[in-house]
Amino acid sequence: MQKTSTNAGVQDTQDNGMFGVYKDIFKNFKEYSKHVFRKDYFSWLFGQMKSWSKFSWGIILVNLVLQVFTLFISPVSLVAILGFFGANLSVLCVVGISNRASIQGWFGLASVFFIASTAYMTGAYATFVEQLIVYMIFLDIPSILHPSWSEKVIPRNFNGIKDWFKFILFALVAWGILYLIFGLTDDPMLLTDSLALALSMTGVITMLNRYSEQYYFWLANNAVAIAVFLQAYLMGHASPALAISYTLFVLNSLYGLFSWHKEAKNVTKNPD
Repeated sequence: MQKTSTNAGVQDTQDNGMFGVYKDIFKNFKEYSKHVFRKDYFSWLFGQMKSWSKFSWGIILVNLVLQVFTLFISPVSLVAILGFFGANLSVLCVVGISNRASIQGWFGLASVFFIASTAYMTGAYATFVEQLIVYMIFLDIPSILHPSWSEKVIPRNFNGIKDWFKFILFALVAWGILYLIFGLTDDPMLLTDSLALALSMTGVITMLNRYSEQYYFWLANNAVAIAVFLQAYLMGHASPALAISYTLFVLNSLYGLFSWHKEAKNVTKNPD
């Protein structure tokens, strides 16, 4: 994976392996973490939001209005409150991802507590694990630390059918294993819950390797996650807050797919 130089003085290298970004962070953790502690870090971080598109801000605003409305019409409960904060923070996170801004990692990190708590209370144990391990450890923290998120992400496309086969196979095998593992629990949404986790694992891996095709996996994950939280709502275990936010994720994923694919195509044509 190509890395750009940062304030930490990182040199350009190449590592296009599937798990290259994790190896890179582990190897250069001390160097990469320095930029988080620089004096202008937070002003720089929030300054990234100034360049977000009107479409992105529209998604954030629509979600906020819907979430406030949902909170007022839902019975007062801890699950409803947790869902409200988790839904709004998670939308900020995915909008940050489509705009390739480091601040998305912090929004994601903050949303983990609320969504994981909601998932655990509704019996969606695979989603609980998804938040704490897949998103927090393998997406949020690496996105905060890695220089590709700190300065500029250069998207790229899959290299033919071989990459499609590799990642689809990964998703299917992961689904099978996760179905067996969470089958040992009393998860009432086992089929969809385990599939959502498998798709998010695939999405994270493709995202951290800068593939524009990540958004196909995120779209699939969005659709399945909507089913998970709708099931939980119909069972009386949750408010519809997270089902609403995941519905808006679909719009953001479509926007991300278009913008990432377009830029990756331009990079291919003009590699310099």
